[in-house]
Amino acid sequence: MKHTVGVFIFCLFLACTLSEDPELPVPAHCSQVLLVETETELDSLATLFCLERTGRQWKILDSMTVMVGRKGLAADPVQLPMGYSRTKQEGDKCSPAGSYALLFAFGYAPDADTRMPYRQMTDEDICVDDSLSGAYNLPSKRTAASYLSAEDMRRSDDLYSKGIWVGYNTDPVMPGYGSCIFMHIWKDQGYPTAGCTAMSAEDMQQLFGWLDPVANPMLVQRIRGH
Repeated sequence: MKHTVGVFIFCLFLACTLSEDPELPVPAHCSQVLLVETETELDSLATLFCLERTGRQWKILDSMTVMVGRKGLAADPVQLPMGYSRTKQEGDKCSPAGSYALLFAFGYAPDADTRMPYRQMTDEDICVDDSLSGAYNLPSKRTAASYLSAEDMRRSDDLYSKGIWVGYNTDPVMPGYGSCIFMHIWKDQGYPTAGCTAMSAEDMQQLFGWLDPVANPMLVQRIRGH
């Protein structure tokens, strides 16, 4: 993960402000949070903070630079956080602003060095982004679902060689609210995504090693100060 003196000083300040933050929208049983913050809702460049809770005290353990959607953040259409002019919709190139469980890790290798539940992605694995399909926004097999469009989970590049499936629009699945939201490896710093949250391979490996399902880890994405 990347560290600078400026980020370190900011983290010390933020650790104090988050120590008993009642507005961090996670349940009491969650003790690990990946907090992604942008400066405005239109920004694609963001900072991810790794937070760990002991009792009511949140501490920042590390931070990294990440990229979000090409058109920034849009409010989760169910959670409806304040301060956003748009709500997340299918194909809008926005990342969702809200709080989400991290469901499982995935990648191309048969197994991975992580405590998270892990799924190997093969040429048969897809995520359906056809909002009229009964398999919309679900991890599916190519031959087992009826759909018009889907995301290949085993790509020809390394973007999905390690990733984390984000529990956005999953309970219940609402057609048209957006699909296939992951944390994955970026093409390069400065390249925004279609709605996922992307980072370097090194930083993704750090998350694989840190996240613990016993801590009920969650992703929180928001504009800084909201």
